[in-house]
Amino acid sequence: MAEPVQRPGRLLLRLRGLLRGRRFAVRGGNSFLRAVERALAEESGRPHWGKYFDESLYDWPALYPQWEAFRRVRETLDPEHRFANAFTVALLD
Repeated sequence: MAEPVQRPGRLLLRLRGLLRGRRFAVRGGNSFLRAVERALAEESGRPHWGKYFDESLYDWPALYPQWEAFRRVRETLDPEHRFANAFTVALLD
């Protein structure tokens, strides 16, 4: 089920009911979600940070105007990257 939620200046689209446990309840669900993600990324959509997404689809500095400021703060507060993991290294370095 697609569930649009409107907020000023944005539209949040929740896709629910595609998964049952760890399996897709709908045949072709994985390819459908990847196609939706590509389409949304092309329109400057932002992914949900707590969900899976393909980071290669996104232009992070364009999506987040304070991206470089965040990276500078990160370097200031964690210069040795002790709080880094494979995901944050790939995304921020």
